[in-house]
Amino acid sequence: MVGGTYSHHPSPLGFNTFRNTDLSHGHVVVSALSVKIADVEPGKNVDDLLVRVISVAPPRVVSTRTGRKTQLTEVLVGDETGTAVLVLWGFGGASALHAGKVIRIVDGWAKEWQGKVQLSLGRSGRFEEVPDDGSLPEITELLNRRNAGENTTESRG
Repeated sequence: MVGGTYSHHPSPLGFNTFRNTDLSHGHVVVSALSVKIADVEPGKNVDDLLVRVISVAPPRVVSTRTGRKTQLTEVLVGDETGTAVLVLWGFGGASALHAGKVIRIVDGWAKEWQGKVQLSLGRSGRFEEVPDDGSLPEITELLNRRNAGENTTESRG
């Protein structure tokens, strides 16, 4: 876009947005870059979610419905709005993760499991480690909120 400018605008719903003003046509295009855990809904895509890893459970080998063996790792993640479990399937998928890291989940999926929202990567999703810019609460604050019963990912269905 010739002559366009980009500016950051935090939204009241917690989305990080950038406005692109195309000066040649006078249009403003707003695109959501990142949702918050509290905004995640079961049965919906999770396009972009920035979270801190709180804990990584030991991986376990499970049998799929077809009888194939695979590894499942549950990763507790959080942001200032709540916590959720990210389920990673496959051998070695979570080997680089540990408590305190900040990751971005891209093209993920959410479902309801035992009354709570659960995150996964689905077929095309991924996660990537990103630099900790201090925008997410530290682990102790996330755990304190979780233990106090605040901001949990109970199903909103």
